[in-house]
Amino acid sequence: MNIRINRLELHNFKGMLGDYEVRPDGGNARIEGENGAGKSTVFDAFTWLLFGKDHQGQDWTNFDLKPIDPKSGEPIHGLEHWVEAELTIDGVRKTLRRVVTEDWVKPKGETEQVLRGHAQKFFVDGVDTATKKAYDAIIHQWIDEGVFKMLTNPLFFIDDQYTDWKTRRKAILSLVGESADNGLQERFANLLAEMRGEPMEQFKKRVAAEKKANKADLATSTANVAAFRRALPEEVDAVALNEEIGKIISERDEKISEVQAEISRIDEGISDINAANEAKKADIDAIWKRIYALRARMDKLIADEQNAAQNVNKAIREQEAAARGDVSDAKAKLGELERKVRSAEETLADLKNERTEHALDLASLGKRYSEEREKAFDEEAEGVCPTCGQALPEEMAEAKRREFMEARKVALGKLADKAVRVKADIADIDKVIAGKVELLDGMKRQQAELRKKLEAAEQALADLGEVAPVDLGVIEKEVRSSDVFKKMYYEELDLQSEARNASAKTVSTKDLVMKRKDAEERIGMIRREYDRKVQPLRDKLAVNVERERVLKMIDAEDEKVRRFADEVARLERLEFRAGEYVKESIDAQEGAINALFRVARWKMFDKTIDGGIIEMCEVTTEKGVPYRSMNDAKKILCGMDVIRVFSERYDCMAPIFIDNAESVTQKTFGTKAQVIRLVVSEGSDLIMYNE
Repeated sequence: MNIRINRLELHNFKGMLGDYEVRPDGGNARIEGENGAGKSTVFDAFTWLLFGKDHQGQDWTNFDLKPIDPKSGEPIHGLEHWVEAELTIDGVRKTLRRVVTEDWVKPKGETEQVLRGHAQKFFVDGVDTATKKAYDAIIHQWIDEGVFKMLTNPLFFIDDQYTDWKTRRKAILSLVGESADNGLQERFANLLAEMRGEPMEQFKKRVAAEKKANKADLATSTANVAAFRRALPEEVDAVALNEEIGKIISERDEKISEVQAEISRIDEGISDINAANEAKKADIDAIWKRIYALRARMDKLIADEQNAAQNVNKAIREQEAAARGDVSDAKAKLGELERKVRSAEETLADLKNERTEHALDLASLGKRYSEEREKAFDEEAEGVCPTCGQALPEEMAEAKRREFMEARKVALGKLADKAVRVKADIADIDKVIAGKVELLDGMKRQQAELRKKLEAAEQALADLGEVAPVDLGVIEKEVRSSDVFKKMYYEELDLQSEARNASAKTVSTKDLVMKRKDAEERIGMIRREYDRKVQPLRDKLAVNVERERVLKMIDAEDEKVRRFADEVARLERLEFRAGEYVKESIDAQEGAINALFRVARWKMFDKTIDGGIIEMCEVTTEKGVPYRSMNDAKKILCGMDVIRVFSERYDCMAPIFIDNAESVTQKTFGTKAQVIRLVVSEGSDLIMYNE
């Protein structure tokens, strides 16, 4: 991929108000101008056109895209900002344009517009791509953003401001790949197997940590062995001790046997007494059996009488409950009937009022009928013309007379019909009233009967209230005072006396039991006495057990000491081999890498104060001067050398912008890419020269 700038045009971009255009026509160019004239702005415009960022990687929203008003120090609003470039990409001409405009709106209720945001548009060969995503996809087909930054800015890859050393190291190592091996994989196969793909520094840290842990374990186990040996007790004569213990136990068992013989004799005496007492106990049990049977009969006698009394009391309670139920039922029925009577009386009164109203209507109709029937044709008034006052002709007078008679007939008919209907209504009401009167008479008879039942129920309840329940306590006293009960009571007293006399004749084993207890306590005392004699000897025997336990612990710790020592030795061998591998790898990698460059050299490793190796990646000169100590010209030359190598690696060339190019005297840098040098020229406006 070979990208070259034919034309680059800026419109209201950053510090450039209005238009500015450069036309390198695909060749090298030099842009001169004093500080602040806009040389770097040209570089920013090109990177912004492609990726929306300045050459330092800042998004356009984070740098001043708009020209600044020198009076107010604020961005100038209301302008359109765009950058357009005509490029040649692998011989094909392409035109790109990126546009930013302000989006002003007037909020509802406000008089002035406010800036709501910005709008962007993207054009490829004059065609709007519609979305940023589509535009970015087209750019990405040509070149990756990261690769573009590396190939267009000499300082981008070698300066920590743009690229951190880890990213730089990864990219540099990718240039040589396996070519720097020089047989390392084969010679250090065992070491690499131990590393299991870990980075060397991580592997060395792991080995050092494991060695430290094993040394600590080794020291702990060694100290444990010494401590266990110091604590190892002396061995004792177990045979002699066991013989002495056997003599003491035999003497103890002999004394215990004598006491146990005494206990056996006591047990025989207790057994004889118990056998005699068992026979007497059977006689006593028989007497008490008779006593319990007698008591049961006495209790049953009382219970029978009390149960009879309870049945009487139960009958009284049931009668009272039934009487209360009758009273309650009669009251409920009487109350319900009284409510119905009141309702029927109210209905009857309403019917009578309604009949009275109909009777009054009928009388009024009769009066109106008589008045209408008594009306006569007024010959004098109706037989004279109302206009001229002369008598009407006979036929006209007759017509009026017939008309009057017909009207009176109709009116009388209507009154008669209405009177018939009212009479019918009165007849209907009379029938209903008669039914209600009959119903009401029946309910009043029922009411009188219910009152009689209520009075009878209340009287029955009152009569039952005068009957007192039977007192069970009185019943019990009466039974106990009866001759039958007294006879059984005195019989019980005689039997109890007989049982006491029989119990008095039994023999107690209390003294023998106490003697047996004393003998058992003597056995316990003998055991404790001889245990005190045996325990010191057993304690001495336990020393041998403890000695065996400590010896096993010493063997276990000795095994750990050997294992930890072997592991420490193995890890130290790994550390030594890792050091050899790192040294040879450093030499091989740096040799292979530096062979690719003409001006730049690379320092890929550094040593720590304690002699350790740490990874790094810093560009140096041929004489080893590090980047931080180089002058500007040397930095640019090293950066151009890097661009040359990576351009060849990626087979990609893009326009190279060299800022502060006045510090470099040479104009060719061994690259086929287009080079645009930005040169400071005091007192000069921004001018482009083709080279």
